Amino acid sequence: MVSIKLCTTKKYFVIMLYALYAISCQKSEIIEEVKIGDTTTKFLIDDNYVDSITFLNQSSNMISVQIYKSSDDLKSTSNNTQIEHRAYSSEEKYIGCGRKYGFDFKKQLDFEKIMIKYAKESGAIDEYEKSGEVLDVYNERLKFVYDSIFNDNVSFKSVNSLFVTLYEYPTWDSGGGRTVLTTVVLPAMYPGWNNRVSSIEFVGLGGGIHIYNRTFLIEKLTTIINWGFTKINLPYGVDDQMSSCWTI
Repeated sequence: MVSIKLCTTKKYFVIMLYALYAISCQKSEIIEEVKIGDTTTKFLIDDNYVDSITFLNQSSNMISVQIYKSSDDLKSTSNNTQIEHRAYSSEEKYIGCGRKYGFDFKKQLDFEKIMIKYAKESGAIDEYEKSGEVLDVYNERLKFVYDSIFNDNVSFKSVNSLFVTLYEYPTWDSGGGRTVLTTVVLPAMYPGWNNRVSSIEFVGLGGGIHIYNRTFLIEKLTTIINWGFTKINLPYGVDDQMSSCWTI
């Protein structure tokens, strides 16, 4: 009951926050950024700045990317934080975003499509729904495909982040809650962790994580890029919705 209440409270808080953004900036024709304390939030569709309301109204069916920076530079040591909520209307534009930050999103999309098709055709999804187990043949195929596509990287291992810590509760919850570590590809969440992750932390230099609403990398919610050793809350619509993920 406690976790449900926390989740609901958080969602109402975010909705109210966006409403306050609109009210406080209603005299401005375009709300290009919102500042709260040391945090600046910007909204972009296809790399063009938009106001927060336009973003919320138009981005739901687009490919989502959340970029967390220190100032304007991912390598900066400044305490000022910049969050960019980005949405892309095509795979080509999404791939261009990845290229800008040093990620090959073309290979990521290829990997997703191959593994989603294999999960359906191999019976891995049906078996998981019946037994809660991921078939060994799926895991073997996953490693083979990963190494074949990302052969310029370390074999089946994230390059930028050593691993990612998943937290059950948001950053402002002093109660702590459970944590678990994930590396590379997690086609299904650990027992008791489905739809339970509220915040994450990259351990290492930093990197990215793809988050999905369903098991076996189906229905991607967003891609998050962040520097290391910084705990962040998952955005509204992603909080408590993670059913599979993989780090990049």
